[in-house]
Amino acid sequence: MKRDLQINYGVLDDIIGELRTYKRALEKMDHSLDKVNTFIRTNDGKSVEAWDQNIHTSKEKIADYEIQIDDLLSLFENYVTDTTRYILPLSRHAMMRVDRKSEANR
Repeated sequence: MKRDLQINYGVLDDIIGELRTYKRALEKMDHSLDKVNTFIRTNDGKSVEAWDQNIHTSKEKIADYEIQIDDLLSLFENYVTDTTRYILPLSRHAMMRVDRKSEANR
């Protein structure tokens, strides 16, 4: 029993779905910042420069988060794809118990 894996593909599917939602939200935020930046550039002044700097910083953070989300999406999607080659879940939302030793011999 200590060598068994317990996998719930429904939970993994939910995580993948949430990561995709988060990625779309980041893309929308980035697009919104572009619109705000376009509007701000029609003006001059110190406050405009501060806004421009804040937008630049926010866009950098969004880009960093997008990289992290892409990495996580790749990790989870590849894990599900790779393991379902060997383990066909009877039910996506049921806990699957798999003996690691028997899977290593496939």
